[in-house]
Amino acid sequence: MRHLFIRLGKSRAFSSQARQRYQANFGPANDRISIGNHTVLLLDSPSLVEEDYTRNAADVDYDQWPGLAGGTIQFVKDVTKGVVFIQLSVHSVC
Repeated sequence: MRHLFIRLGKSRAFSSQARQRYQANFGPANDRISIGNHTVLLLDSPSLVEEDYTRNAADVDYDQWPGLAGGTIQFVKDVTKGVVFIQLSVHSVC
């Protein structure tokens, strides 16, 4: 099966300071919070996608991928229980 991956790449429409602004206002890009008896993971979805491209290009199964140091996959694998909510924002530039 052939896979086609399309990345966002670099664009003047995307701020190079977005990650720093997000972390300054909201905290870590990957985080976990407890609500009642549930653990909710807040994930850096764009980094998760980029890391999965890297994993796939290396031809390594997800279960065998150790995750990049400090990366989203490593964060998810370090958490043994939880509900994962992933939101990928799609932005159209006119």
